[in-house]
Amino acid sequence: FGAFSPEDEEEESCVDLCPLFEFRLVSHAAPELELDFGSGVRVSVQQDLSSRRVADASAPSCCPTEKSTRTGAVVWDAAVALSALLVAHGSGSWVSMLELGAGCHGLCGVAASLAGACRATVLTDRPPLLEQLRANVTRNLGSNEPDRLPRWDVKPLLWGQQGACAAAAAAVGLGSFDVIVAADCVYDVESAEALALTLADALVPLADPALGSSSVPAAAAGSEALVAFDRALGRDAAYARFLERCVAEGLTMEDIPQAFDSRFRKDSVSIYRLHRR
Repeated sequence: FGAFSPEDEEEESCVDLCPLFEFRLVSHAAPELELDFGSGVRVSVQQDLSSRRVADASAPSCCPTEKSTRTGAVVWDAAVALSALLVAHGSGSWVSMLELGAGCHGLCGVAASLAGACRATVLTDRPPLLEQLRANVTRNLGSNEPDRLPRWDVKPLLWGQQGACAAAAAAVGLGSFDVIVAADCVYDVESAEALALTLADALVPLADPALGSSSVPAAAAGSEALVAFDRALGRDAAYARFLERCVAEGLTMEDIPQAFDSRFRKDSVSIYRLHRR
């Protein structure tokens, strides 16, 4: 596995959200991606190339990009970087994980599960993406039988709805999640606010705020979120609004260095660790 160069996409018929000639970790033209993160963690996902330009009238008003571009149909670079970070954490980092905006692939949740970083994972997105998401998760983790580890499930979840994360946890017999992950979910100003609200609603406050300054993995006294986005996409207004809204909701943020396999690093990717005070 190596970095993808723009020349490899000369046959792609449509222009995606990435700037031309941008360095990329993965191809948006490949129908299938095989990623070897090391430590025995190999992930294979199918990208839904046919639906990338599907007009989606069901997309909520806070997600204007989704009206014409189904971003979750393919794997984006921040998801690759965050997955590498989760794998680098190793076994036993958390008990339960929620992935927001998992898209059609669920790369972060799948990689973390295969690495043993969590024992139960719920992967979520909007209903139109769930069939392909479930297929990709099953492809890598097998069936989601209750007595089989790692446990996993796929659920619909719309950002900005109070109690949505608690409902997702209750549906699989959990009270809350130890960690919430979201990659490549910040691109519209409107949805950036909704994502921040959902994170604030889902996070369990730290008993001792000083614990929030410790390095990954999470302190046991509260839950945490790991959010990654790629600034190369140029959605600066959305990035700023997301971070501002997180602060307004009482969340603390820590910029996490890319201390993992160099094959999956990208200078323009930012990864934040968030806690609720």
